[in-house]
Amino acid sequence: MKTNKIDLTKFKHSVIFTVDDLMPQATVSRETLLKSLNRMVIAGQIAKASRGKFYKPEKSIFGELKPDISELIKDLLYKNGKPVGYISGYGALNSLGLTTQVPNAIKIYTQKPKRAVTTVKYRISFCLQRNIITSDNIRLLTILDSLTLINSIPDTEPYNVYSRFKSILLELSADDINSMFILSLKYPPRTRALLGAFLEEIDAVQYLCRLKQSLKISYKFKTSLSKMLKFAQNWNLI
Repeated sequence: MKTNKIDLTKFKHSVIFTVDDLMPQATVSRETLLKSLNRMVIAGQIAKASRGKFYKPEKSIFGELKPDISELIKDLLYKNGKPVGYISGYGALNSLGLTTQVPNAIKIYTQKPKRAVTTVKYRISFCLQRNIITSDNIRLLTILDSLTLINSIPDTEPYNVYSRFKSILLELSADDINSMFILSLKYPPRTRALLGAFLEEIDAVQYLCRLKQSLKISYKFKTSLSKMLKFAQNWNLI
């Protein structure tokens, strides 16, 4: 099979593909196809992300654009086209604009325990997410995860964190906020208290009573945002 016979038109730039993605239309063996792809890499027609993973490089005025982290590890995030995990931790903070720090350790939330793995560029660890993971709720889960990490966000001043979180919540629809409230019930009490303080600040009052009922009155929660949040005392945030 000649390299110019491989049809890559269905793949967008910087999207990872493998031999398995090409096999359904291939008329040659897997080994022959892999050799052809490697020849295309040498010729500069495509690029290799890691062993067995390729992409069509996209050029910009700053040079070649690398695939997003989620692309590089999408085999860990999706199975049969459905999400089985999502990037959290500092990677989530970066994706939400809460820090400029790019992590070299990736945390993935899944619903089944997995052992940590190490790739050429990243160490990947796995944590359990108690909520069902769906395409529709990953962003909401990411926001809740980031609220959980609010005291350890690197390279960002507390006021900037406060302002960014508030703007993130204001961008959500009423349905999104309702879904996030339900998801938050499986998060730690401090996360729910922070969510309550933010929701009270943006006047999403319909969830406040139920959130408060989920918290023990005696609990007090330390947070770097207590001076910024107008209703911190209402939620025992200190």
